[in-house]
Amino acid sequence: MDLEWEHRVRSQVFAWLAELSKAHPDALPAKNLQQGIDVDGHRIGVMSSGLGIHKPRSLDAPISVMTTAPPAGQPPPYLDRWIDESRLSYAYQGEDPDLWTNRALRRAWEHRLPLVYLYGVSSGRYLAEFPVYVSGDHPGELRVDLVIAAAPGEPGDTAPRGVPAEIDGRSYAVRSAKTRLHQHGFRTRVLTAYDQRCSMCSLRHSPLLDAAHIVPDDQPDGLAITPNGLSLCKIHHAAYDARFLGVRPDLVVEVNEDLLDEVDGPMLQHGIQALHRQPLRVVPKKRVDRPNRDRLEWRYQQFLEGR
Repeated sequence: MDLEWEHRVRSQVFAWLAELSKAHPDALPAKNLQQGIDVDGHRIGVMSSGLGIHKPRSLDAPISVMTTAPPAGQPPPYLDRWIDESRLSYAYQGEDPDLWTNRALRRAWEHRLPLVYLYGVSSGRYLAEFPVYVSGDHPGELRVDLVIAAAPGEPGDTAPRGVPAEIDGRSYAVRSAKTRLHQHGFRTRVLTAYDQRCSMCSLRHSPLLDAAHIVPDDQPDGLAITPNGLSLCKIHHAAYDARFLGVRPDLVVEVNEDLLDEVDGPMLQHGIQALHRQPLRVVPKKRVDRPNRDRLEWRYQQFLEGR
């Protein structure tokens, strides 16, 4: 194995992904990841259409591993695979530990080569975490352990990066990823379902939009799934969480009675009071993505009790 080549390719791929993430802050398109970049005349794609473990021809170890996007209206797959905020258990391909993809993954473990972890948030869209290392190999259990590591600092950078950790005798600077990936994935799926608009006022500026939970995520039914989400601008999200606004199961907005009687500026009058007993302006086109009536009813009762 040419370790200098393996590391050089990975370094260039990571730099390219960092720039691609700036151009696509919500999620990376699969077509860009499949196309990849050219390194010394070799085309290096970062994912393939069919395999979760992707090894370009010119490399001896994989460049990436992937978790597929959840089906519409379903929670993200493999939630139980996360060991903690920085580590997850990743399954081999198939049931043969000596399958070529699994052997390639084992080489990444043996030579401590960094990978990209692609987390599917919706069809054809991914979040990329890098560098990621194979921190443990378990052929008898048909899986490896992955650790999300901190990126190396720039020359002369003395700021701490990541949290030091020793895993199976190897040292890493790790960083939290599980919660951030799930929250980012939830946001991307919800805003996509609502066409990047606020469901109450139709504002279409992604930096000003949030994916609001209908049932909060600290409740048993507070899953990070699109039917448990509303796309709301930051003003309406704050008003929704403060119980100034409620959404009935028939998708009609109600405003807190006390707020209706207030006299203030145009934001209150036109931005909140005018929504009273008006239907949501934007709802998902796909029925499977629309707000769940039972969850809306639960949250609406919370609104009634708090007004």
